[in-house]
Parts: sequence; C-alpha cells; structure tokens
Amino acid sequence: MNQEQNNHDDCIDNNSTSKKMYQHLLIKNFRTEIMKTPYYLLLNDKPFQIILDQTLSSISTKTLNYHHRRYQLQQIALLMHRIKLIPIYLRLWKTYWKSGMGQFNLDSKEHYSYPMNYKIWPKKIQSILSFIQIKEENKQQMHIDFVYDYIDELKQQLTTSQIEHEKMTKNFHGYTFSIEELLEDYLEKNLSSLRMHIEHKIKLIHYDYHIQVIKLTYEQEHPNEYQKKIFKQLCQHKYEQEKIEQESRFLQQQMNYYCSFDKSLKNYDGQPSS
Repeated sequence: MNQEQNNHDDCIDNNSTSKKMYQHLLIKNFRTEIMKTPYYLLLNDKPFQIILDQTLSSISTKTLNYHHRRYQLQQIALLMHRIKLIPIYLRLWKTYWKSGMGQFNLDSKEHYSYPMNYKIWPKKIQSILSFIQIKEENKQQMHIDFVYDYIDELKQQLTTSQIEHEKMTKNFHGYTFSIEELLEDYLEKNLSSLRMHIEHKIKLIHYDYHIQVIKLTYEQEHPNEYQKKIFKQLCQHKYEQEKIEQESRFLQQQMNYYCSFDKSLKNYDGQPSS
C-alpha cells in the first residue's frame, strides 16, 4: 500500500513539474518574441534610416560618433516599441482572463437575458495547455495560474522597458520631445496593423463567449436531441457570419492603413503626397 502511495505521489510531482516547465517555456518564448527587433527598426531599413537621419540632423553630432548615435537611437526606438507593444498584448490576455473568470459583466453596461458569470476559457488558452495531462477538476486552476503568470510577465517586461527607456533618453545628449514624437509617430504607423489584428481577436473572443453561454443556458432547458442539433447549427452559422463580417472589416482597415502609410513614407522621404 505504501509503495502504491509513493508511486502515486511521484506521478503527481512529475506532472506538476512538467506543467511548470511547460508554462515556463511558453513565457520564456514570449520574452524572446518581445525582445526581437522588428524589420522596421533595423538599421538597414530605408524608412527607419530616413527617421534616424532626420533626428540626427537636428542634433550637433560629430562624425566620429555618428554611427554610435544611430545605434543609441535604435535602442531607444526598440524600448519605445516594447512599451507600445506590451499593452496591446496585455489587453488580449486580460480578455482571456475575464472570459475564463466569468468577469465580462464587470465592465459591460449592457444587460443580457442570460447569466454572464460562466467561466469559459477561450479556445486559444485551452489549445496552449492541452498538452498537459491533468485531472479535469484541476484544469481551472491550471488555466488561472498560467494566464495570471503570463499577465504578470507582461507587466514586468513593461516596467523594465519603461525604466530602461527613461535612463537611455536621459543619457542621450540632445534628446528632445520633438525626437520622441517623431519616433512615436513612426512606431504607431508600424504597429497599427497588429493593433487592429488584436482588436479583431478580442471581438471574436467576446462573441464566442456569448455563443458558449447561450448554449449552456439552452442546455439547462433540457432540449431533445433534434432541438440540440438545430440550435448548434444556428449558433455555428451565426458565429461564422460574425467572423466573416469581422474579417471583412479588419481587411478594410488594413487596406486603409497601408494606403495612408504609403503616403506617410513619401512624406518622410521628402516627396509630396498625392
């Protein structure tokens, strides 16, 4: 009996260790992703070169440290990029959290004819953690721990980036509010597409949550199999319709963005926009 108990305890310990290692790996991968330099902040990217040249032309710079100053500006731009990027992902992960904790009703002014306190984790989170073997009754806590840790990591990365940014700008001789605005404008234009993509995802998470809640509420009415089948088809059809409409709006936004960005690049290059 003792041997069986020991084996059982070892199995629990191994599963717990594997779960923590997997979650740690996912968070580490995110950290690596955040630290990457996007193509539009590479020193050989032409639009970024134009921004750097415009910035440095307003500062008295000796030829000997010109390249070093370009590198410093790139590092400042990278930190600004992270400071803008992380809140975008924070908004997404807080939406995951609200869905899984049944908290959408807390910041909604609308009143629904069905309860809004169901705890439903989005498919994305379920998919990420589906590789971990764990008892059904422990899944909710596993999802809570993972999403909480992920959000906490995002917040820590944001704070670190803000501190580093403040330090670097103070040490950069000649750094002004005008330079900050120029870099911000350039970053906003490049992050616009991602921001729209995340907003699109968030809307679909909300919509899927409502569909799942309606299904659960309907099942409590004890419908027969035929009614269940028809209702499921209706929900799926409605979800697909909403998804297509959202994607259509998203594509239109992207088209508008690329058109305006193309004009902006011409302005950066000293050409008049048409």
